[in-house]
Amino acid sequence: MKQIILKKGQVLVEETPAGVCNKDSVLVRNQYSLISAGTEMTSINFSKDNIIKKALNYPDKIAKGLQILKRKGIVETLKLAQNFLDFPIALGYSCAGEVIEVGTNILDIKVGDLVACAGSANANHAEIVSIPRNLLVKVPEGLDLKNACSASVGAIAMHSVRQLDPKIGETVAVVGLGLIGNLVAQILKANGNRVIGIDIDNSRIKKAKDMGVDFVLNSLEKNVGLEIQKITNTLGVDGTIISASTKGNELIDLSLNITRRKGCVVVLGAVGLLIHRNQ
Repeated sequence: MKQIILKKGQVLVEETPAGVCNKDSVLVRNQYSLISAGTEMTSINFSKDNIIKKALNYPDKIAKGLQILKRKGIVETLKLAQNFLDFPIALGYSCAGEVIEVGTNILDIKVGDLVACAGSANANHAEIVSIPRNLLVKVPEGLDLKNACSASVGAIAMHSVRQLDPKIGETVAVVGLGLIGNLVAQILKANGNRVIGIDIDNSRIKKAKDMGVDFVLNSLEKNVGLEIQKITNTLGVDGTIISASTKGNELIDLSLNITRRKGCVVVLGAVGLLIHRNQ
């Protein structure tokens, strides 16, 4: 079967073996898979970096490497590192298609069912995918698969809102207005919340504004803290969801500063989490 993979900074379409259907999984013939631009560009950029830059950007990997070095020695450690860097990465984690084989332990799914699938190691950009039962759901009648393939991304956005548990009428800031951030904002609006969207990309800001977000702020052009003080009458927002990614701590600092005392901050993206005690 054909599958999209990432290898040494290049996105390739290659022939790979189809997944195996074990007793607790199903095989699905994909009809649509969703591109999650932020997540996949992060993987592509990481793959392009040389080994020195990778090490500097991901110090946790250095710590793991030193542990292996102590156990296995420098030659074996270098070999393992090179194998890891050269190993192809499967892209995609949200798709939808038709079930073509069902594991013996699964009784509520049958061949021919239309399903939406999730999971970075499972729901890839591939013709056929193997999906555990807990990472798929039947597509409701009347919903086309082109929309159903976004179920995983929608679930991630929904889960962050559930974690925040905002009450009707509360004001919530969404930091990062990419695909998932914009979905988060729409769910919050449907929940009866006043939403403040924050980003550095004016095209994303315009999209959020067009979708009905109450206030949109470009953090490169405005003092976000001061603007939110004005919007909230100096109270601060009731909650913040961070749906952007950065290696530094600037986004967690910003979120804690704009959120009122006893408010809640939910970290959805990959950000630095060096939190000062007074915050």
